[in-house]
Formats: sequence, structure tokens, C-alpha cells
Amino acid sequence: MAGPDPTNWQDALYDLLRANDVTQFSYVPDAGHKVLIDRSLADPDALSIPLTTEEEGVALCAGADL
Repeated sequence: MAGPDPTNWQDALYDLLRANDVTQFSYVPDAGHKVLIDRSLADPDALSIPLTTEEEGVALCAGADL
């Protein structure tokens, strides 16, 4: 029995997040997350926000939750 494709985890994760109504994505540019970043930028129903530090993401997520 074959398991999930480990090279396609980024697409699977993005699909899971969108299936659960996640529409806001924040990111610090990172080659390992290029697929997730590119997909969020290309998705017209998602808001993608670049950050200068990871710490900015905490405030952004807290504000989005409010």
C-alpha cells in the first residue's frame, strides 16, 4: 500500500486549508514553502500578506480572529 506522496505535501496542505475556509495567508518568503505562497498569491479568493518577520504573523492572526 502506497502512502501519501511526500513531494506533494504543499498542495495537499493548501487544499486542506482552503477546504476549511482559510482565506488569509501570511508568509515570510521561504523556498520550502514556495508552492503554498504561490498558490495563495494566485488564488483570487485568498488574501496573501507578506511579512518582514514571523513575529508580525502573531498580531495579524490575532487581529483576523477578532
